[in-house]
Amino acid sequence: MVLTEILLSCLTIIEFFNLLIRVIKIIPSNEPEGTSFPSASELTEEMRAKIYS
Repeated sequence: MVLTEILLSCLTIIEFFNLLIRVIKIIPSNEPEGTSFPSASELTEEMRAKIYS
Protein backbone atom coordinates (compact mmCIF):
# COMPACT_ATOMS: atom_id res chain seq x y z
CA MET A 1 0.00 0.00 0.00
CA VAL A 2 2.81 2.39 0.88
CA LEU A 3 4.60 1.61 -2.38
CA THR A 4 1.44 2.44 -4.34
CA GLU A 5 1.05 5.77 -2.55
CA ILE A 6 4.69 6.68 -3.23
CA LEU A 7 4.33 5.76 -6.90
CA LEU A 8 1.14 7.78 -7.29
CA SER A 9 2.72 10.74 -5.49
CA CYS A 10 5.69 10.67 -7.87
CA LEU A 11 3.41 10.50 -10.90
CA THR A 12 1.36 13.41 -9.59
CA ILE A 13 4.48 15.53 -9.12
CA ILE A 14 5.71 14.67 -12.62
CA GLU A 15 2.34 15.58 -14.15
CA PHE A 16 2.31 18.87 -12.23
CA PHE A 17 5.73 19.81 -13.63
CA ASN A 18 4.54 18.75 -17.09
CA LEU A 19 1.59 21.13 -16.74
CA LEU A 20 3.89 23.97 -15.66
CA ILE A 21 6.13 23.41 -18.68
CA ARG A 22 3.14 23.45 -21.02
CA VAL A 23 1.83 26.71 -19.50
CA ILE A 24 5.26 28.33 -19.79
CA LYS A 25 5.45 27.35 -23.47
CA ILE A 26 2.00 28.87 -24.15
CA ILE A 27 2.92 32.23 -22.61
CA PRO A 28 4.66 34.32 -25.31
CA SER A 29 8.22 35.26 -24.51
CA ASN A 30 9.45 38.85 -24.59
CA GLU A 31 12.44 38.07 -26.81
CA PRO A 32 13.28 40.62 -29.48
CA GLU A 33 12.74 39.60 -33.08
CA GLY A 34 15.55 37.62 -34.63
CA THR A 35 16.87 36.07 -31.43
CA SER A 36 14.97 32.81 -31.73
CA PHE A 37 14.87 30.25 -34.48
CA PRO A 38 12.25 30.82 -37.18
CA SER A 39 9.23 28.58 -37.00
CA ALA A 40 8.46 26.11 -39.76
CA SER A 41 5.98 28.51 -41.36
CA GLU A 42 8.66 31.22 -41.58
CA LEU A 43 11.17 29.08 -43.51
CA THR A 44 11.72 30.26 -47.03
CA GLU A 45 12.00 27.90 -49.97
CA GLU A 46 15.73 28.58 -50.17
CA MET A 47 16.21 27.61 -46.55
CA ARG A 48 14.16 24.43 -47.04
CA ALA A 49 16.28 23.49 -50.04
CA LYS A 50 19.47 23.86 -47.98
CA ILE A 51 18.07 21.91 -45.04
CA TYR A 52 16.64 18.99 -46.96
CA SER A 53 19.33 18.65 -49.65
